[in-house]
Amino acid sequence: MERNQRFFRILVVGFIVLSSLCVNLQPAAVHAAGTAAAAALPKGGDELWKTGFSLGPDDWIYAEAVAPNGDVYVGGDLDSIGGLKTGRVARWGASDHQWHALGKGITWGRVYSLVISGSYLYVGGYFDAVNDTDIPADGIARWNMNTSTWSTVGGPGFSKTSGSPDVYALAVDGSGNVYAGGDFSFINGLQVLNVAKWSGSAWSAVGSLGTTSEKVEALVWHGSTLVAAGNFATLHHIAAWNGVSWSSLGAGTDKEVYALAADSSFLYVGGSFKNVTNPNSTTVAVNYIAMWNWSGSYWQDMDGGFDGPDVDAIAVGPDNHVYAGGRFHNSNSNSGSVTTSNLARWAGSWEAVHANGSLAEGVYGNVYALTFYGQDLWLAGGFQAAGSLSAKYVARWNLDALQWYTPGGNTPNGTINAVLVNYPNVYYGGLFNSAGGIQTSGVASYNVLTKTWSALGSGLSGCATLSCNGPQVNALAIFGGSLYVGGDFSSAGGTTVHGLARFNLANSTWYDVGGGVTCSGFPCTAVVRALYFAGGNLFVGGRFLKAGTVTVNNVAEWSGGTGLRWVPAPMDM
Repeated sequence: MERNQRFFRILVVGFIVLSSLCVNLQPAAVHAAGTAAAAALPKGGDELWKTGFSLGPDDWIYAEAVAPNGDVYVGGDLDSIGGLKTGRVARWGASDHQWHALGKGITWGRVYSLVISGSYLYVGGYFDAVNDTDIPADGIARWNMNTSTWSTVGGPGFSKTSGSPDVYALAVDGSGNVYAGGDFSFINGLQVLNVAKWSGSAWSAVGSLGTTSEKVEALVWHGSTLVAAGNFATLHHIAAWNGVSWSSLGAGTDKEVYALAADSSFLYVGGSFKNVTNPNSTTVAVNYIAMWNWSGSYWQDMDGGFDGPDVDAIAVGPDNHVYAGGRFHNSNSNSGSVTTSNLARWAGSWEAVHANGSLAEGVYGNVYALTFYGQDLWLAGGFQAAGSLSAKYVARWNLDALQWYTPGGNTPNGTINAVLVNYPNVYYGGLFNSAGGIQTSGVASYNVLTKTWSALGSGLSGCATLSCNGPQVNALAIFGGSLYVGGDFSSAGGTTVHGLARFNLANSTWYDVGGGVTCSGFPCTAVVRALYFAGGNLFVGGRFLKAGTVTVNNVAEWSGGTGLRWVPAPMDM
Protein backbone atom coordinates (compact mmCIF):
# COMPACT_ATOMS: atom_id res chain seq x y z
CA MET A 1 0.00 0.00 0.00
CA GLU A 2 2.82 2.37 0.90
CA ARG A 3 4.43 1.65 -2.46
CA ASN A 4 1.15 2.39 -4.29
CA GLN A 5 0.78 5.70 -2.46
CA ARG A 6 4.36 6.60 -3.35
CA PHE A 7 3.73 5.93 -7.05
CA PHE A 8 0.51 7.99 -6.93
CA ARG A 9 2.41 10.90 -5.31
CA ILE A 10 5.01 10.71 -8.08
CA LEU A 11 2.32 10.99 -10.73
CA VAL A 12 0.69 13.94 -8.98
CA VAL A 13 4.01 15.75 -8.56
CA GLY A 14 4.83 15.06 -12.21
CA PHE A 15 1.50 16.51 -13.31
CA ILE A 16 2.04 19.63 -11.19
CA VAL A 17 5.56 20.11 -12.59
CA LEU A 18 4.40 19.67 -16.18
CA SER A 19 1.50 22.03 -15.60
CA SER A 20 3.79 24.70 -14.18
CA LEU A 21 6.12 24.30 -17.14
CA CYS A 22 3.24 24.79 -19.57
CA VAL A 23 2.14 27.92 -17.71
CA ASN A 24 5.69 29.30 -17.71
CA LEU A 25 6.12 28.82 -21.43
CA GLN A 26 3.46 31.36 -22.37
CA PRO A 27 4.91 34.54 -20.83
CA ALA A 28 7.59 34.63 -23.56
CA ALA A 29 5.15 36.95 -25.30
CA VAL A 30 4.81 38.97 -22.09
CA HIS A 31 8.60 39.33 -21.83
CA ALA A 32 8.70 40.59 -25.40
CA ALA A 33 6.24 43.30 -24.40
CA GLY A 34 8.38 44.22 -21.40
CA THR A 35 6.11 42.94 -18.64
CA ALA A 36 6.39 39.72 -16.72
CA ALA A 37 2.83 39.78 -15.51
CA ALA A 38 -0.54 39.21 -16.95
CA ALA A 39 -0.54 40.27 -20.60
CA ALA A 40 -2.60 37.87 -22.72
CA LEU A 41 -1.29 36.17 -25.84
CA PRO A 42 -2.34 37.87 -29.09
CA LYS A 43 -5.22 36.23 -30.93
CA GLY A 44 -3.99 33.47 -33.14
CA GLY A 45 -0.41 33.87 -31.93
CA ASP A 46 1.09 33.17 -35.40
CA GLU A 47 3.68 35.89 -34.87
CA LEU A 48 5.10 33.88 -31.97
CA TRP A 49 6.08 30.93 -34.17
CA LYS A 50 9.68 31.01 -35.38
CA THR A 51 10.17 30.39 -39.11
CA GLY A 52 13.75 29.10 -39.05
CA PHE A 53 12.78 25.42 -38.97
CA SER A 54 11.91 24.35 -42.49
CA LEU A 55 12.89 21.39 -44.63
CA GLY A 56 14.72 22.26 -47.81
CA PRO A 57 13.91 24.87 -50.45
CA ASP A 58 10.62 26.74 -50.55
CA ASP A 59 9.98 25.96 -54.23
CA TRP A 60 10.85 23.58 -57.05
CA ILE A 61 14.40 22.76 -58.14
CA TYR A 62 15.24 22.18 -61.82
CA ALA A 63 19.04 21.94 -61.87
CA GLU A 64 21.97 20.58 -59.87
CA ALA A 65 25.75 20.59 -60.13
CA VAL A 66 28.34 19.09 -57.79
CA ALA A 67 31.73 20.73 -57.30
CA PRO A 68 34.94 18.68 -56.95
CA ASN A 69 34.91 19.29 -53.17
CA GLY A 70 31.40 17.81 -52.86
CA ASP A 71 29.51 21.10 -52.53
CA VAL A 72 26.11 20.85 -54.22
CA TYR A 73 24.61 23.74 -56.17
CA VAL A 74 20.89 23.85 -56.90
CA GLY A 75 18.79 26.20 -59.00
CA GLY A 76 15.13 26.66 -59.83
CA ASP A 77 12.19 28.66 -58.51
CA LEU A 78 13.39 28.77 -54.91
CA ASP A 79 13.65 31.97 -52.91
CA SER A 80 14.89 30.58 -49.58
CA ILE A 81 16.11 27.39 -47.89
CA GLY A 82 15.61 26.72 -44.19
CA GLY A 83 14.77 30.37 -43.60
CA LEU A 84 17.92 31.56 -45.45
CA LYS A 85 17.22 34.00 -48.26
CA THR A 86 19.01 32.64 -51.35
CA GLY A 87 17.19 33.66 -54.50
CA ARG A 88 17.01 31.18 -57.38
CA VAL A 89 20.32 29.43 -56.71
CA ALA A 90 22.04 28.12 -53.56
CA ARG A 91 24.98 26.03 -52.34
CA TRP A 92 24.96 23.14 -49.87
CA GLY A 93 28.35 22.89 -48.12
CA ALA A 94 29.80 19.39 -47.97
CA SER A 95 31.98 20.28 -45.00
CA ASP A 96 29.54 22.23 -42.82
CA HIS A 97 26.26 20.61 -43.99
CA GLN A 98 24.66 24.03 -44.28
CA TRP A 99 22.96 25.97 -47.08
CA HIS A 100 24.57 29.18 -48.35
CA ALA A 101 23.46 32.01 -50.59
CA LEU A 102 25.53 32.96 -53.63
CA GLY A 103 26.07 36.63 -52.91
CA LYS A 104 22.74 38.37 -53.38
CA GLY A 105 21.66 35.57 -55.71
CA ILE A 106 19.16 35.78 -58.55
CA THR A 107 16.00 37.41 -57.27
CA TRP A 108 13.81 37.21 -60.37
CA GLY A 109 13.12 34.55 -62.98
CA ARG A 110 14.02 30.85 -63.01
CA VAL A 111 17.20 28.79 -63.18
CA TYR A 112 17.03 25.82 -65.57
CA SER A 113 20.62 24.66 -65.83
CA LEU A 114 23.92 24.55 -63.94
CA VAL A 115 27.35 23.31 -64.94
CA ILE A 116 30.87 23.63 -63.50
CA SER A 117 33.96 24.39 -65.56
CA GLY A 118 37.20 25.21 -63.77
CA SER A 119 36.53 27.55 -60.86
CA TYR A 120 33.23 28.78 -62.28
CA LEU A 121 29.64 27.69 -61.78
CA TYR A 122 27.74 28.61 -64.96
CA VAL A 123 24.06 29.38 -64.46
CA GLY A 124 21.49 29.32 -67.25
CA GLY A 125 17.80 30.14 -67.23
CA TYR A 126 15.27 32.90 -67.56
CA PHE A 127 16.54 35.99 -65.73
CA ASP A 128 17.90 39.44 -66.54
CA ALA A 129 20.28 40.14 -63.63
CA VAL A 130 22.40 38.49 -60.93
CA ASN A 131 23.58 39.55 -57.49
CA ASP A 132 20.07 40.92 -57.05
CA THR A 133 19.92 43.61 -59.76
CA ASP A 134 23.56 44.69 -59.51
CA ILE A 135 24.80 42.91 -62.66
CA PRO A 136 22.62 42.81 -65.82
CA ALA A 137 22.83 39.33 -67.34
CA ASP A 138 20.28 37.85 -69.74
CA GLY A 139 19.88 34.10 -69.43
CA ILE A 140 23.44 33.25 -68.40
CA ALA A 141 25.94 34.28 -65.72
CA ARG A 142 28.76 32.71 -63.76
CA TRP A 143 29.73 32.45 -60.09
CA ASN A 144 33.40 32.26 -59.13
CA MET A 145 33.56 29.52 -56.50
CA ASN A 146 36.96 30.74 -55.25
CA THR A 147 36.26 34.46 -54.90
CA SER A 148 32.49 34.16 -54.31
CA THR A 149 31.66 36.79 -56.93
CA TRP A 150 29.20 37.04 -59.82
CA SER A 151 30.12 38.12 -63.35
CA THR A 152 28.69 38.14 -66.85
CA VAL A 153 29.92 35.65 -69.47
CA GLY A 154 31.59 37.79 -72.08
CA GLY A 155 28.88 40.43 -72.16
CA PRO A 156 25.24 41.15 -71.28
CA GLY A 157 23.98 37.74 -72.37
CA PHE A 158 21.41 36.24 -74.72
CA SER A 159 18.61 37.90 -76.67
CA LYS A 160 15.91 36.81 -79.06
CA THR A 161 14.41 38.15 -82.26
CA SER A 162 11.04 38.21 -80.54
CA GLY A 163 10.37 37.60 -76.86
CA SER A 164 12.67 36.72 -73.97
CA PRO A 165 15.59 34.26 -74.23
CA ASP A 166 15.81 31.06 -72.19
CA VAL A 167 18.82 28.84 -71.50
CA TYR A 168 17.58 25.33 -70.76
CA ALA A 169 20.80 23.32 -70.95
CA LEU A 170 24.54 23.68 -70.29
CA ALA A 171 27.35 21.21 -71.00
CA VAL A 172 31.17 21.15 -70.82
CA ASP A 173 33.57 19.41 -73.20
CA GLY A 174 36.93 17.86 -72.34
CA SER A 175 38.73 21.17 -72.86
CA GLY A 176 36.48 23.12 -70.51
CA ASN A 177 34.49 24.85 -73.25
CA VAL A 178 30.92 25.57 -72.17
CA TYR A 179 27.93 24.95 -74.47
CA ALA A 180 24.56 26.59 -73.95
CA GLY A 181 21.29 25.37 -75.42
CA GLY A 182 17.89 26.97 -75.29
CA ASP A 183 15.56 29.37 -77.04
CA PHE A 184 17.63 32.35 -78.24
CA SER A 185 18.86 34.12 -81.37
CA PHE A 186 21.87 36.19 -80.27
CA ILE A 187 24.60 36.23 -77.66
CA ASN A 188 26.13 39.63 -76.97
CA GLY A 189 25.03 40.70 -80.47
CA LEU A 190 26.48 37.63 -82.23
CA GLN A 191 23.90 35.62 -84.18
CA VAL A 192 23.47 32.12 -82.80
CA LEU A 193 20.42 29.90 -83.03
CA ASN A 194 19.56 27.86 -79.94
CA VAL A 195 23.12 26.55 -79.38
CA ALA A 196 26.28 28.54 -78.59
CA LYS A 197 29.85 27.83 -77.41
CA TRP A 198 31.91 29.76 -74.84
CA SER A 199 35.66 29.17 -75.14
CA GLY A 200 36.52 30.94 -71.91
CA SER A 201 37.15 34.21 -73.73
CA ALA A 202 34.62 34.42 -76.59
CA TRP A 203 31.28 33.12 -77.83
CA SER A 204 30.74 31.40 -81.19
CA ALA A 205 27.86 29.80 -83.06
CA VAL A 206 27.50 26.02 -83.19
CA GLY A 207 25.90 25.68 -86.56
CA SER A 208 22.19 26.44 -86.65
CA LEU A 209 19.73 24.14 -84.95
CA GLY A 210 15.98 24.50 -85.15
CA THR A 211 14.10 27.72 -85.79
CA THR A 212 13.31 30.82 -83.76
CA SER A 213 10.10 29.10 -82.59
CA GLU A 214 11.90 25.91 -81.50
CA LYS A 215 14.30 25.14 -78.65
CA VAL A 216 17.13 22.99 -77.35
CA GLU A 217 16.40 21.52 -73.91
CA ALA A 218 19.23 19.03 -73.29
CA LEU A 219 22.94 18.81 -74.08
CA VAL A 220 25.58 16.16 -73.44
CA TRP A 221 29.22 15.89 -74.53
CA HIS A 222 30.54 12.44 -75.45
CA GLY A 223 34.06 11.86 -76.77
CA SER A 224 34.33 14.45 -79.53
CA THR A 225 30.59 14.79 -80.13
CA LEU A 226 28.06 17.25 -78.78
CA VAL A 227 24.50 15.91 -78.71
CA ALA A 228 21.60 18.33 -78.50
CA ALA A 229 17.95 17.51 -78.04
CA GLY A 230 14.67 19.27 -77.42
CA ASN A 231 11.76 20.43 -79.50
CA PHE A 232 12.92 20.96 -83.09
CA ALA A 233 11.38 19.18 -86.07
CA THR A 234 14.16 19.55 -88.63
CA LEU A 235 16.30 16.74 -87.19
CA HIS A 236 13.51 14.99 -85.27
CA HIS A 237 14.24 16.43 -81.81
CA ILE A 238 17.79 15.08 -81.44
CA ALA A 239 21.04 15.75 -83.31
CA ALA A 240 24.82 15.29 -83.10
CA TRP A 241 27.47 17.95 -83.83
CA ASN A 242 30.80 16.73 -85.19
CA GLY A 243 32.50 20.12 -85.16
CA VAL A 244 31.31 21.03 -88.64
CA SER A 245 27.64 20.15 -89.01
CA TRP A 246 24.58 18.71 -87.28
CA SER A 247 23.25 15.25 -88.20
CA SER A 248 20.25 13.22 -87.10
CA LEU A 249 20.30 10.01 -85.06
CA GLY A 250 18.25 7.82 -87.35
CA ALA A 251 14.93 9.63 -87.66
CA GLY A 252 15.02 10.58 -84.00
CA THR A 253 11.99 10.64 -81.72
CA ASP A 254 8.34 11.36 -82.43
CA LYS A 255 8.10 14.03 -79.73
CA GLU A 256 10.09 16.31 -77.41
CA VAL A 257 13.32 15.25 -75.65
CA TYR A 258 14.11 16.58 -72.15
CA ALA A 259 17.08 14.54 -70.90
CA LEU A 260 20.37 13.10 -72.14
CA ALA A 261 23.13 11.02 -70.55
CA ALA A 262 25.90 8.88 -72.01
CA ASP A 263 28.39 6.15 -71.26
CA SER A 264 30.91 4.44 -73.53
CA SER A 265 28.31 2.18 -75.14
CA PHE A 266 25.05 4.11 -75.26
CA LEU A 267 23.39 7.50 -75.39
CA TYR A 268 20.34 7.53 -73.08
CA VAL A 269 17.43 9.74 -74.09
CA GLY A 270 14.32 10.69 -72.11
CA GLY A 271 11.31 12.87 -72.86
CA SER A 272 7.64 12.84 -73.81
CA PHE A 273 8.10 10.66 -76.92
CA LYS A 274 6.73 7.15 -77.36
CA ASN A 275 8.57 5.99 -80.49
CA VAL A 276 12.00 6.26 -82.11
CA THR A 277 12.94 5.53 -85.71
CA ASN A 278 16.13 3.79 -86.84
CA PRO A 279 18.26 4.66 -89.90
CA ASN A 280 16.57 1.76 -91.76
CA SER A 281 13.18 3.44 -91.11
CA THR A 282 11.99 0.81 -88.61
CA THR A 283 9.99 2.30 -85.74
CA VAL A 284 10.59 1.09 -82.19
CA ALA A 285 8.03 1.63 -79.41
CA VAL A 286 10.00 2.77 -76.37
CA ASN A 287 7.67 4.84 -74.10
CA TYR A 288 9.51 7.93 -72.87
CA ILE A 289 13.05 6.53 -72.71
CA ALA A 290 15.40 4.88 -75.21
CA MET A 291 19.08 4.25 -75.88
CA TRP A 292 21.17 4.88 -78.98
CA ASN A 293 23.91 2.37 -79.66
CA TRP A 294 27.09 4.35 -80.40
CA SER A 295 28.92 1.61 -82.30
CA GLY A 296 25.95 0.23 -84.23
CA SER A 297 24.15 3.55 -84.79
CA TYR A 298 20.67 2.28 -83.98
CA TRP A 299 17.95 2.75 -81.36
CA GLN A 300 17.08 0.18 -78.69
CA ASP A 301 14.15 -0.26 -76.36
CA MET A 302 14.74 -0.17 -72.59
CA ASP A 303 12.43 -2.92 -71.33
CA GLY A 304 9.21 -1.18 -72.35
CA GLY A 305 9.93 2.18 -70.72
CA PHE A 306 7.34 3.75 -68.42
CA ASP A 307 3.68 4.71 -68.17
CA GLY A 308 4.63 8.39 -68.50
CA PRO A 309 3.90 11.15 -69.22
CA ASP A 310 7.65 11.93 -69.39
CA VAL A 311 11.23 11.23 -68.34
CA ASP A 312 12.97 14.48 -67.36
CA ALA A 313 16.37 13.40 -65.97
CA ILE A 314 18.88 10.60 -66.58
CA ALA A 315 22.22 9.80 -64.92
CA VAL A 316 24.70 6.93 -65.19
CA GLY A 317 25.88 5.77 -61.78
CA PRO A 318 29.23 4.47 -60.51
CA ASP A 319 27.53 1.06 -60.38
CA ASN A 320 27.19 1.31 -64.20
CA HIS A 321 23.42 1.36 -63.88
CA VAL A 322 21.20 3.98 -65.46
CA TYR A 323 18.91 6.05 -63.24
CA ALA A 324 15.85 7.77 -64.68
CA GLY A 325 13.60 10.38 -63.06
CA GLY A 326 10.53 12.24 -64.16
CA ARG A 327 6.80 11.78 -63.99
CA PHE A 328 5.82 8.12 -64.07
CA HIS A 329 4.39 5.60 -61.67
CA ASN A 330 5.16 2.22 -63.21
CA SER A 331 7.62 0.69 -65.64
CA ASN A 332 6.25 -1.21 -68.63
CA SER A 333 8.66 -4.06 -67.99
CA ASN A 334 8.30 -7.05 -70.31
CA SER A 335 8.52 -9.26 -67.23
CA GLY A 336 5.69 -7.36 -65.50
CA SER A 337 4.97 -3.85 -64.37
CA VAL A 338 7.18 -2.52 -61.55
CA THR A 339 6.03 0.32 -59.28
CA THR A 340 8.75 2.93 -59.49
CA SER A 341 7.22 6.28 -58.38
CA ASN A 342 9.13 8.80 -60.51
CA LEU A 343 12.56 7.21 -60.04
CA ALA A 344 13.90 3.92 -61.40
CA ARG A 345 17.16 2.06 -61.95
CA TRP A 346 18.05 0.23 -65.17
CA ALA A 347 20.13 -2.94 -64.82
CA GLY A 348 18.93 -4.71 -67.96
CA SER A 349 15.39 -4.29 -66.63
CA TRP A 350 13.75 -1.58 -64.55
CA GLU A 351 13.93 -1.76 -60.76
CA ALA A 352 12.38 0.34 -58.01
CA VAL A 353 14.64 2.44 -55.79
CA HIS A 354 13.77 1.94 -52.14
CA ALA A 355 15.58 1.86 -48.84
CA ASN A 356 16.59 -1.28 -46.98
CA GLY A 357 13.63 -2.61 -45.02
CA SER A 358 11.20 -0.14 -46.62
CA LEU A 359 8.49 -0.81 -49.17
CA ALA A 360 8.17 2.86 -50.10
CA GLU A 361 9.55 3.31 -53.63
CA GLY A 362 11.02 6.34 -55.30
CA VAL A 363 9.90 9.87 -54.55
CA TYR A 364 6.50 11.53 -54.26
CA GLY A 365 6.51 14.20 -56.94
CA ASN A 366 8.33 15.15 -60.13
CA VAL A 367 12.08 14.58 -60.60
CA TYR A 368 13.83 17.14 -62.84
CA ALA A 369 17.55 16.64 -62.09
CA LEU A 370 19.85 13.71 -61.27
CA THR A 371 23.56 14.08 -60.45
CA PHE A 372 26.11 11.65 -59.01
CA TYR A 373 28.95 12.42 -56.64
CA GLY A 374 30.76 9.29 -55.52
CA GLN A 375 28.16 6.85 -54.21
CA ASP A 376 25.56 9.57 -53.71
CA LEU A 377 22.78 10.23 -56.18
CA TRP A 378 21.43 13.77 -55.78
CA LEU A 379 17.85 14.33 -56.89
CA ALA A 380 15.94 17.56 -57.37
CA GLY A 381 12.48 18.44 -58.54
CA GLY A 382 9.00 19.08 -57.25
CA PHE A 383 8.71 16.18 -54.76
CA GLN A 384 7.84 16.30 -51.07
CA ALA A 385 9.09 12.90 -49.88
CA ALA A 386 11.76 10.31 -50.70
CA GLY A 387 10.82 6.78 -49.72
CA SER A 388 9.16 7.07 -46.31
CA LEU A 389 10.99 10.28 -45.34
CA SER A 390 10.17 13.94 -45.85
CA ALA A 391 12.37 15.46 -48.55
CA LYS A 392 11.38 18.83 -49.92
CA TYR A 393 12.53 19.28 -53.53
CA VAL A 394 16.06 17.92 -52.99
CA ALA A 395 17.29 14.58 -51.61
CA ARG A 396 20.29 12.26 -51.57
CA TRP A 397 20.28 8.50 -52.19
CA ASN A 398 23.34 6.54 -51.04
CA LEU A 399 24.12 3.47 -53.13
CA ASP A 400 26.14 1.76 -50.38
CA ALA A 401 23.70 2.21 -47.50
CA LEU A 402 20.61 2.01 -49.75
CA GLN A 403 19.14 4.85 -47.71
CA TRP A 404 17.58 8.27 -48.31
CA TYR A 405 18.98 11.41 -46.73
CA THR A 406 17.87 15.02 -46.77
CA PRO A 407 20.54 17.71 -47.11
CA GLY A 408 18.21 20.59 -46.57
CA GLY A 409 16.65 22.87 -44.09
CA ASN A 410 17.11 23.36 -40.40
CA THR A 411 14.98 20.47 -39.26
CA PRO A 412 14.83 16.65 -39.21
CA ASN A 413 13.47 14.93 -42.31
CA GLY A 414 10.79 12.85 -40.64
CA THR A 415 8.30 12.57 -37.83
CA ILE A 416 9.13 14.03 -34.39
CA ASN A 417 7.68 12.11 -31.44
CA ALA A 418 9.57 13.61 -28.49
CA VAL A 419 11.26 16.89 -27.53
CA LEU A 420 13.39 17.53 -24.44
CA VAL A 421 15.16 20.76 -23.46
CA ASN A 422 18.52 20.78 -21.67
CA TYR A 423 19.65 24.35 -22.38
CA PRO A 424 21.29 25.27 -24.68
CA ASN A 425 20.50 21.96 -26.35
CA VAL A 426 17.14 20.67 -27.50
CA TYR A 427 16.91 16.92 -28.09
CA TYR A 428 14.53 15.55 -30.71
CA GLY A 429 13.43 11.95 -31.11
CA GLY A 430 11.34 10.37 -33.85
CA LEU A 431 11.53 8.61 -37.19
CA PHE A 432 14.16 10.40 -39.30
CA ASN A 433 17.70 9.83 -40.55
CA SER A 434 19.04 13.35 -40.98
CA ALA A 435 18.64 16.72 -39.31
CA GLY A 436 19.91 19.97 -40.80
CA GLY A 437 21.91 17.89 -43.28
CA ILE A 438 23.63 15.89 -40.52
CA GLN A 439 23.20 12.13 -40.86
CA THR A 440 21.57 10.88 -37.66
CA SER A 441 18.97 8.17 -37.03
CA GLY A 442 16.04 8.65 -34.70
CA VAL A 443 17.58 11.19 -32.32
CA ALA A 444 19.44 14.49 -32.71
CA SER A 445 20.50 17.56 -30.76
CA TYR A 446 19.91 21.20 -31.73
CA ASN A 447 21.95 24.00 -30.11
CA VAL A 448 19.78 27.11 -29.83
CA LEU A 449 22.82 29.40 -29.49
CA THR A 450 24.82 28.20 -32.50
CA LYS A 451 21.68 27.08 -34.42
CA THR A 452 23.41 23.86 -35.44
CA TRP A 453 22.41 20.19 -35.37
CA SER A 454 24.51 17.34 -34.00
CA ALA A 455 24.31 13.57 -34.04
CA LEU A 456 24.55 11.61 -30.80
CA GLY A 457 27.61 9.45 -31.41
CA SER A 458 26.95 6.95 -34.17
CA GLY A 459 23.27 6.96 -33.22
CA LEU A 460 20.66 4.23 -33.34
CA SER A 461 19.91 1.45 -35.79
CA GLY A 462 17.62 -1.53 -36.30
CA CYS A 463 14.10 -2.10 -35.02
CA ALA A 464 11.75 -4.87 -33.96
CA THR A 465 8.64 -4.17 -36.04
CA LEU A 466 8.07 -6.22 -39.18
CA SER A 467 7.42 -3.10 -41.28
CA CYS A 468 10.56 -1.39 -39.99
CA ASN A 469 11.47 1.92 -41.67
CA GLY A 470 14.46 2.48 -39.40
CA PRO A 471 14.97 3.16 -35.71
CA GLN A 472 12.19 5.18 -34.08
CA VAL A 473 12.37 7.16 -30.85
CA ASN A 474 9.15 7.77 -28.92
CA ALA A 475 10.36 9.12 -25.58
CA LEU A 476 13.23 11.08 -24.04
CA ALA A 477 14.27 11.74 -20.44
CA ILE A 478 17.37 13.21 -18.83
CA PHE A 479 18.91 12.40 -15.45
CA GLY A 480 22.35 12.32 -13.88
CA GLY A 481 24.19 13.60 -16.95
CA SER A 482 22.66 11.05 -19.29
CA LEU A 483 19.94 11.20 -21.94
CA TYR A 484 17.61 8.19 -21.83
CA VAL A 485 16.03 7.21 -25.12
CA GLY A 486 13.07 4.87 -25.60
CA GLY A 487 11.38 3.54 -28.71
CA ASP A 488 11.87 0.82 -31.30
CA PHE A 489 15.56 0.14 -32.04
CA SER A 490 18.05 -2.67 -31.54
CA SER A 491 21.43 -0.95 -31.48
CA ALA A 492 22.81 2.25 -29.93
CA GLY A 493 26.32 3.32 -30.86
CA GLY A 494 27.06 -0.24 -31.91
CA THR A 495 25.87 -1.67 -28.57
CA THR A 496 23.02 -4.19 -28.67
CA VAL A 497 19.96 -2.80 -26.89
CA HIS A 498 16.24 -3.48 -26.83
CA GLY A 499 14.18 -0.33 -27.24
CA LEU A 500 15.90 1.52 -24.40
CA ALA A 501 19.36 3.10 -24.20
CA ARG A 502 21.35 5.73 -22.32
CA PHE A 503 23.64 8.35 -23.88
CA ASN A 504 26.29 9.77 -21.55
CA LEU A 505 26.46 13.49 -22.35
CA ALA A 506 29.97 13.84 -20.88
CA ASN A 507 31.78 11.14 -22.87
CA SER A 508 29.30 10.86 -25.80
CA THR A 509 28.95 7.10 -25.34
CA TRP A 510 25.86 4.88 -25.61
CA TYR A 511 25.01 2.25 -22.96
CA ASP A 512 22.41 -0.46 -22.53
CA VAL A 513 19.82 0.02 -19.76
CA GLY A 514 19.28 -3.26 -17.97
CA GLY A 515 18.69 -5.31 -21.11
CA GLY A 516 15.83 -3.08 -22.24
CA VAL A 517 12.33 -4.37 -22.97
CA THR A 518 11.28 -7.54 -24.76
CA CYS A 519 8.33 -9.77 -25.51
CA SER A 520 7.77 -13.35 -26.66
CA GLY A 521 5.88 -15.21 -29.35
CA PHE A 522 5.27 -14.26 -32.98
CA PRO A 523 4.57 -11.66 -34.08
CA CYS A 524 6.23 -9.90 -31.18
CA THR A 525 7.12 -6.22 -31.03
CA ALA A 526 8.41 -4.59 -27.86
CA VAL A 527 8.28 -0.79 -27.98
CA VAL A 528 8.88 1.93 -25.38
CA ARG A 529 6.30 4.74 -25.56
CA ALA A 530 6.98 6.87 -22.48
CA LEU A 531 9.80 7.69 -20.03
CA TYR A 532 9.66 9.65 -16.77
CA PHE A 533 12.14 10.14 -13.92
CA ALA A 534 10.97 10.52 -10.32
CA GLY A 535 12.85 9.94 -7.09
CA GLY A 536 15.92 8.92 -9.05
CA ASN A 537 14.09 6.04 -10.69
CA LEU A 538 13.11 5.72 -14.35
CA PHE A 539 9.50 4.77 -15.12
CA VAL A 540 8.98 3.15 -18.50
CA GLY A 541 5.71 2.62 -20.36
CA GLY A 542 4.93 1.01 -23.68
CA ARG A 543 4.17 -2.38 -25.17
CA PHE A 544 6.35 -5.14 -23.72
CA LEU A 545 6.20 -8.21 -21.48
CA LYS A 546 9.60 -8.04 -19.84
CA ALA A 547 12.14 -5.47 -18.71
CA GLY A 548 15.47 -7.25 -18.54
CA THR A 549 14.39 -10.66 -17.26
CA VAL A 550 11.57 -9.34 -15.05
CA THR A 551 7.95 -9.82 -16.15
CA VAL A 552 6.37 -6.38 -16.01
CA ASN A 553 3.55 -6.17 -18.60
CA ASN A 554 3.89 -2.74 -20.28
CA VAL A 555 4.95 -0.66 -17.24
CA ALA A 556 8.27 -0.95 -15.43
CA GLU A 557 10.50 0.88 -12.98
CA TRP A 558 14.29 1.00 -13.28
CA SER A 559 16.09 1.63 -10.00
CA GLY A 560 19.03 3.98 -10.37
CA GLY A 561 20.46 3.20 -6.95
CA THR A 562 22.84 0.53 -5.73
CA GLY A 563 22.11 -2.85 -7.27
CA LEU A 564 20.43 -1.55 -10.42
CA ARG A 565 17.32 -3.58 -11.09
CA TRP A 566 13.95 -3.72 -12.82
CA VAL A 567 10.74 -3.99 -10.82
CA PRO A 568 7.12 -4.00 -12.01
CA ALA A 569 5.65 -0.55 -11.53
CA PRO A 570 2.49 -0.59 -9.36
CA MET A 571 -0.72 -0.29 -11.35
CA ASP A 572 -3.39 -0.68 -8.65
CA MET A 573 -4.24 2.65 -7.06
